[in-house]
Amino acid sequence: MDKDAAKKYFENDRDRASGVKEIEVDCLWEADNPQQALSWLRWHLYWPATIADATEISGASQLRIQHRAFFRGHGDAQWQLMPSLHRLQGAEQLKAAAATRLATQVIKVEFDLLWSRDGTQAWPPLASHSAIAAAQHYQFATTLLDWSASPAVAVHFATCRNEDKISPQASVHWFTSGDAEDLGIKFVLPPIYVERLYRQRGIFTDMTPEISKTLESKAKKIVFPGWPKLSVLFTENGSQTFEAELMPSDAWFENLRRWSIENAGGTMQDWPAEMLNLDFIRQYGHHPAVLDFSEIQAMFEGGIQALPMVAFIDEFARRINRFGTCYDPRVLDLIERNNSELLHWFRKIGVTFPKCGKTVQPLP
Repeated sequence: MDKDAAKKYFENDRDRASGVKEIEVDCLWEADNPQQALSWLRWHLYWPATIADATEISGASQLRIQHRAFFRGHGDAQWQLMPSLHRLQGAEQLKAAAATRLATQVIKVEFDLLWSRDGTQAWPPLASHSAIAAAQHYQFATTLLDWSASPAVAVHFATCRNEDKISPQASVHWFTSGDAEDLGIKFVLPPIYVERLYRQRGIFTDMTPEISKTLESKAKKIVFPGWPKLSVLFTENGSQTFEAELMPSDAWFENLRRWSIENAGGTMQDWPAEMLNLDFIRQYGHHPAVLDFSEIQAMFEGGIQALPMVAFIDEFARRINRFGTCYDPRVLDLIERNNSELLHWFRKIGVTFPKCGKTVQPLP
């Protein structure tokens, strides 16, 4: 895209965003269509939070940083910000929790096997929550709630189902890094070497019912018709644009979900993880990455081993200023608070994320 075309694109996007109506002051907005909602989210929340704006105050340079927003799309605007496990009750909830426990045990053994292979010593660390994070994205009931750093991904998920065509209104909800800090929300980074999680620029919040209710009252949202579907477009080499497939299927995880549900509530609940894994792989085999891990190995080999992780952190915390780039200290602290193994690994291999100074003035 040349300079003139880019200028016209941004002008059209800004004009489109200006048509959004504020329904409740600083709480609820309404757009005429999904594209208009995305334009508004970009101009008011996403793009401003990528900049560390330097201002002169009493002869000293200070940085002002707008709080980073985290987005979640709903096909029905009436849906609550409640993790899947907390939406269930009684026996149904108990069975779903049992199925998830079985699955996470099997997944953990698979990850441990993969990380014990020769050549994995330099890989990013296997976080303690990797198994439950992977289970969450393959539709197991957990206490985790999915969010994305990308408003385009959130709008896509609000419009991608056939049911969204007849939904009265879809919505995108968001909360900020300031809200997360105030509420003590626990951020869980997904294992981004699982392809679909990395594509979605996703992050999880670990929620109790009480935190869910509080966040529901603090989160803001924009509503819009659930149709037409809004695809997420990626660009390679600055020119080639293609539609992203955010939910590639994985037959192994689909088999694991069926197996876990079938065996939930039985005697397997008392089995050690290795026995559960053995029973599952006897029927369905190891995950393909364990049998042939050349593809995932290539991701972390040599000088590029940290690049996927760096790109992930960049999406959440990197800011541009007139001196170059720096990283939002508030977002880095939120990430490190519950994902210290990853940040320690970065420091160990010499990757640093310079914070945006000590004079940061967050904007509400």
